Amino acid sequence: SSAGQIRAMTTESPECRRKCANCPPTPVCPVGVSLIPGECGCCKQCARQLDETCNDQMLCDPHRNLYCAYSDVDQREGRCVAKPGRACLSSGHTYVNGESFLIGCKVKCTCMDGVLACENNCPVTITASAPKNCRHPQLVKRPNQCCSEWICSVRVESFNSIFLFLSPAANRRTPISITVRAKDKCNVQTTEWSACSKTCGWGVSERVTNDNKACKLRKQSRLCQIRPCSANFADNIKRGKKCIRTVKAQRRVQYSFSGCQSKVYTPKYCGECVDGRCCTPKETVTRPVKFTCDGGFKFKKRMMVIKSCSCHRKCFGSDNDFFSYRRMGGDTW
Repeated sequence: SSAGQIRAMTTESPECRRKCANCPPTPVCPVGVSLIPGECGCCKQCARQLDETCNDQMLCDPHRNLYCAYSDVDQREGRCVAKPGRACLSSGHTYVNGESFLIGCKVKCTCMDGVLACENNCPVTITASAPKNCRHPQLVKRPNQCCSEWICSVRVESFNSIFLFLSPAANRRTPISITVRAKDKCNVQTTEWSACSKTCGWGVSERVTNDNKACKLRKQSRLCQIRPCSANFADNIKRGKKCIRTVKAQRRVQYSFSGCQSKVYTPKYCGECVDGRCCTPKETVTRPVKFTCDGGFKFKKRMMVIKSCSCHRKCFGSDNDFFSYRRMGGDTW
């Protein structure tokens, strides 16, 4: 067949038998890149990624729903593109199906038909035990270094310098919860929930945690509503006051999601000020809300429940830019 045409080859063909008998050494693929069999199904190769060149020997990554698209001009070489699928939304950015992006230096995420799959770019030291014969082991992240490492026999002055580097106050970072799971020694880490992506109406709040059986980083999301966009709470501000912090809904409400209904709730909202300050959630909890659809199908969605709000002048900045300022100690960026 001529160059550029699709060829159907099996491991029984003479060409494949020759190739399979002389496979090159198995390559070491970058983190997040699939190791897949070649056109004959025997020799391994690193899959081509989104927007990279491809052909019938250099195959696109099937685990990311990529395929090789050829132009009408050049049938010998194509480009890896994503099969039709849902896009992903993260921190105000939209990523097409199959697109990958980095979160800091340690985490790489890929949009897979509306779901973000994230993985650690660093060695998985978070699940590893400290080296044997290691006195006072500490899993630390040094300045100007991406991945964490085990440090043994840390001197007091050295430890203090490391502590200052990791200190949330020193770096103006939001602290995270860190615990050690006894059954598998997983250093469980969970960020705080991000600010809601919308100041009114329905938005999304996110966090990252490895509190799962695999001890792997996963992003979680929850629905959130700070206040309805039609709300006008200024009329409820008491005389002599400039703000109303937390407002309880006057009527019970029923949530609707994709045409499915929840039971009725009486939510709390954050109020408003007349002096330029803004009111945001101070204390929240996450509750699973059950939705029932026509036909009896049911599903649950995490939802932010406001307990109390506070009013302040930090109305603009990076609070909604979740991944740009939260750090996972000893594991993530």
